[in-house]
Amino acid sequence: MASTIDTREFRTPLPNAGLNIYMRNKRRADIASFGPERTLLMVHGATYPARASSSISPIGGASWMDHLANAGFDVWVMDLPGYGRSDRQKEMDGLPTRLARSSRQIRRSLL
Repeated sequence: MASTIDTREFRTPLPNAGLNIYMRNKRRADIASFGPERTLLMVHGATYPARASSSISPIGGASWMDHLANAGFDVWVMDLPGYGRSDRQKEMDGLPTRLARSSRQIRRSLL
């Protein structure tokens, strides 16, 4: 029988960056404390936000994060800056500034 899982979400300041990162935590409600050996941090790959491991439920109606929490782990996921619910760097909001210059250089080298 699955235990009750507590879920918490945070937006945590990233030191010296002026950005907040999104973090989600899932753990069993019946366990009061977790040591380092029972604490996991899951970090997404290049194109998938934390939601992919914490919300999508392909394994018997539960996510991978739910399965780990039910097994007695204090499980954390985070979105790296620029992904999912974390802040994006301001430089990422505009067009790439080097694109036009790079395009001209490539065009000149081909002609």
